[in-house]
Amino acid sequence: MVIVWNDNRRLIRAGRIHTADEVTLLCHSTDDEIKETGIQNQFERRFEEGLNRIHTALDNKHGTKRYEKVIEKIGRLKERYRLSSHFQFCMQFGENCCIQRLTWYRSFDIVTSGIELSTYKENAYGRCD
Repeated sequence: MVIVWNDNRRLIRAGRIHTADEVTLLCHSTDDEIKETGIQNQFERRFEEGLNRIHTALDNKHGTKRYEKVIEKIGRLKERYRLSSHFQFCMQFGENCCIQRLTWYRSFDIVTSGIELSTYKENAYGRCD
């Protein structure tokens, strides 16, 4: 990758990958990397806040305790924040298929380098897709 722009605030690198009929341009910017990590952290924080709301509802008198409903709420959170692969869930059951306790932890088995590359493809005529 070649440095395209470098100042004291940002670094932009670019590179090309040639295949038979197209050229793929890879771009990396430190500003975009910071922005993406901020968005990811915000999604994780909101996801955990939703899990905390589900957990506190288990202790409330009229809160959702049924297994099917709790799974449904967790599924909605997973759809909204797309972080299901980063968390593992454990449930402790009580009587009548009710959940007494919900615990979760982050699973860090997916290793990311922290470098996200923006990809642009060009066909043989130089037009971006």
